[in-house]
Amino acid sequence: MRNIGKIISIIKNMHNDQNIKNLVKAFFNTKEFEVEEIPESNEKTPDLVIIKKEEKTILEIKTKIDDKEYLENIKSEIEASRIFIESNQINRKNKYTNIISKGVEQIKELDQKGSFNVLWLECAGREPEYQAALFKCSLLGIRTAIKLPASESRECYFCDHSAFFKYKDFLDGTIIHWNDRALLYLNPFSNKYDAFNKSELRKSFSRGAIDPIDLESKSIIYLADCDIDRNNQSEVGIYLAKKYESEHMALLDLTHISASTFISD
Repeated sequence: MRNIGKIISIIKNMHNDQNIKNLVKAFFNTKEFEVEEIPESNEKTPDLVIIKKEEKTILEIKTKIDDKEYLENIKSEIEASRIFIESNQINRKNKYTNIISKGVEQIKELDQKGSFNVLWLECAGREPEYQAALFKCSLLGIRTAIKLPASESRECYFCDHSAFFKYKDFLDGTIIHWNDRALLYLNPFSNKYDAFNKSELRKSFSRGAIDPIDLESKSIIYLADCDIDRNNQSEVGIYLAKKYESEHMALLDLTHISASTFISD
């Protein structure tokens, strides 16, 4: 349940870009990185360069907040009926894909052969954990795969269209930050994958780095490593069933349900 006062607070106090940038700078300072702001110009360039042991990483920060109109609608619904219930699928969303795309376009303006390229995705809405899940689906093309008739289920990476595959030439990894968690996701399609996996940045996320190849090797996820058009999900399912020795593989999206209500003082 969410307090209506918190919703109103979010409406009145939209996140400031500089505040988020300062948060990110402080985060890397605690990990003993040198952080340099990239001067603003007429072109939309990335935000920061982070440096450690002469290793450079170009970092662009993108923040997802809720639309003011959306929050006002929730407030109105709660005032009218005292409760607002919402149900949405957890899958790749155009709004989230577009945020990633804009971030990559800014990275391209400063892409350097000797540097790594990373996006920082800040989840700053009323449901930050849900936002993080949507960014994850958009980056990694995740759907839930269920072995039938065994009913064994796992997340399947790259089952759907993924930003990591689309931007494999420009994106080595992405940090998703929500609440008090920050996870680094490695892009296995990047031509710098091996170097990035040994980088100072990767080492600084010793307990918070997500490597799809490593997860599959440990039987934690399924991995759709095939050339099949992702618009043809039935063929992807057939491939996965054969790869993981199942009679049939069902592909589906989980559902996120949230409720907001009024709590009197």
